[in-house]
Amino acid sequence: MNKLLLSASLGLICIGSAAMAQSDRDDRGDQRDQAATQSQANAQQQAEEEAEVDPRQAEVVCRSTPVLGSRTRVNRVCMTRAEWADASRRTGEGVADMQRNAAGGLQCGNDPAGGC
Repeated sequence: MNKLLLSASLGLICIGSAAMAQSDRDDRGDQRDQAATQSQANAQQQAEEEAEVDPRQAEVVCRSTPVLGSRTRVNRVCMTRAEWADASRRTGEGVADMQRNAAGGLQCGNDPAGGC
C-alpha cells in the first residue's frame, strides 16, 4: 500500500513539474511571438517610409527559387523592391564578412584561455 501511494505521489509530482516546464516554454514562446510581431511591424513601417521617397520601391515583386533536392518544386517569395534591396545588401555584407574572416581578417593573440 505504501509503495502504491509513493509511486502515485511521485507520478503526480513529475506531471506537475512537466506542466510547469511546459508553461514556462509557452511563456517564452509568447515573448518570441511578440518580438517577431514587433519586428514585422518595424520592417513594414520602414518599408512604408522608404516607399514615401520612391513609390516604385513599394511595388511588390515575386521571385521563384528552386527547392534543393527537387527538380520540379519551387518556393515563391514576394517582397517589395525595398525589401529585396535590403535582403541583397544584407547578403552582400554577410558574404564580405565570411571572406574577410576566411582571409585571416581576425588576428588572435596568445590568450591563456584559448580564445581570441
